Amino acid sequence: QALQVIIAPIPGQILGSIAGVLFGTLHGTVYSLIGVGVGSTVVFIFARRIGRPAIQRFFDLDRFSRWDERLIDGNGGVALLFGAFLLPTFPDDLLCFVAGLSNIRLRTFIILVLTGRAPTFALAAYAGSNVIDGRIILFITTVSVVILLWSFVHYYRDRFIDLIG
Repeated sequence: QALQVIIAPIPGQILGSIAGVLFGTLHGTVYSLIGVGVGSTVVFIFARRIGRPAIQRFFDLDRFSRWDERLIDGNGGVALLFGAFLLPTFPDDLLCFVAGLSNIRLRTFIILVLTGRAPTFALAAYAGSNVIDGRIILFITTVSVVILLWSFVHYYRDRFIDLIG
């Protein structure tokens, strides 16, 4: 989980489901949150240390600027970060880099990451644990709900951004 935040090759929810298969819902959620907390902290500190010009080279400037403008003020960015971490489809990993360049304190950032991402990882671990327990119908139902939620948020993401940012 920590590496998926830092280098972002696979969505964290897939790893959260695997954690559910391997460790069950509770432990899978906890282990996923520990990993995502560590990875997000590393990215946040890294961005703060190397600075804006270096970070901008890693990302599409338009995408980066869109989030950077909204997070530049640490107080307004708190609600936006929490909402983006809570709802699926937002670029969580990019937001960790951008947050490191904002005025948001590290402790506040870690709390936002853990509380905002907890429901999604709990749901992913729950889905994964249903597979190992042989509850395939419950797994399919959970995944279907997640896909519907993802689709809804993705479709209305600009409205969500305006609402929370």
